[in-house]
Amino acid sequence: MSFNPSKCQLLRITKKRSPIQHDYTLHGHVLEQVPTAKYLGLNLHEQLSWKFHTDVTAKKANRTKAFIARNIHSCPKKVKAACYTTLVCPMMEYATTAWAPHTVQNCHKLEQVQRRAARFACHRYEKTASVTTMMNDLKWESLETRRNNQRLTTFYRMQHKVVSITPADHLVPVQQSYSRRSSHDEMYRVPYARTNLYKYSFFPSTVRMWNTLPSSLIHSHSLQSFKTTVSVYNRH
Repeated sequence: MSFNPSKCQLLRITKKRSPIQHDYTLHGHVLEQVPTAKYLGLNLHEQLSWKFHTDVTAKKANRTKAFIARNIHSCPKKVKAACYTTLVCPMMEYATTAWAPHTVQNCHKLEQVQRRAARFACHRYEKTASVTTMMNDLKWESLETRRNNQRLTTFYRMQHKVVSITPADHLVPVQQSYSRRSSHDEMYRVPYARTNLYKYSFFPSTVRMWNTLPSSLIHSHSLQSFKTTVSVYNRH
């Protein structure tokens, strides 16, 4: 396979203030260095920050929501809600197991898209109207809750070898019980994280949530049972 150098870019990922600069060439062509690059649908940043990807995702979701609003504004609530969950929500949840935002600002950007969609679906735009009540009426969970459910479900799949992902070797099982309510026999030591970049990545953040789950939930007899139960558990 021959790569076209004019379509290739260099993304240098580092947290160093003064990174080592070096030109990379392909077929005699110096590759363009960029701060962000799209890979498998994700906008990777040179410092592995998800702010840029969150901005792009929220903007794209808002455009799609606006397109829906222009075309089905007279449709009933059920149709509007179905269009949002089918066309807009998947944009904001694509691969969030890997890139889920953790800062208040980035989470707020995505949640605002859903809150505006709730107003549109319920046709309630007055300032005194409660968006939380609308979302409860629509039975919409917050996007943060849905992301947590997805991460825990992926971890459950890994535990039961439903997916071909093996937990990293540094995940050490522990028998320590943090509380009578949350203790179970499949707890892991939370990996040490020196930076927030790693602290809120998949394994450290998911292990923290996994360890707090009750034993009855951890030992769900099936994947569907786990997904249903963890959704109810995180909702409360």
